[in-house]
Amino acid sequence: MKKVRVWNLVGDRVVWPEDRDEVFGRFLRRLKTVRVCLVNNLKDPRDGEPLDGFGLRGWPLCINATLSKSERLKTLIHELSHLLFPDAEEETIREVERVLWKKFTKKQRATLETYIPKRALQKVPSRATRQR
Repeated sequence: MKKVRVWNLVGDRVVWPEDRDEVFGRFLRRLKTVRVCLVNNLKDPRDGEPLDGFGLRGWPLCINATLSKSERLKTLIHELSHLLFPDAEEETIREVERVLWKKFTKKQRATLETYIPKRALQKVPSRATRQR
């Protein structure tokens, strides 16, 4: 199976189902090694600015609990895209998020949603990488 590159998902290209499925599989593999946290009023630990989510290397992947259910899932897709394509610019990651949001099947979305905790934490947990 070919490895999907970021440019397979952006621009005016057709996103083939096999590319979508490859990225989905890579997301699932990554989710086995990265902890996902839901945090009330998430702020950047570096400067205190409000965030929808972040996934700094060595930290849990955090999602703001104040977001709607669909926005939480979009944020998870966005942050996982950063992990899969670490050299991509923020604008490119936003485009990848938009494309994958449209292209993932309902079943794929539902599967990803199971990785978002139901209960929110009051603050960002300490650096850790292990899921559940």
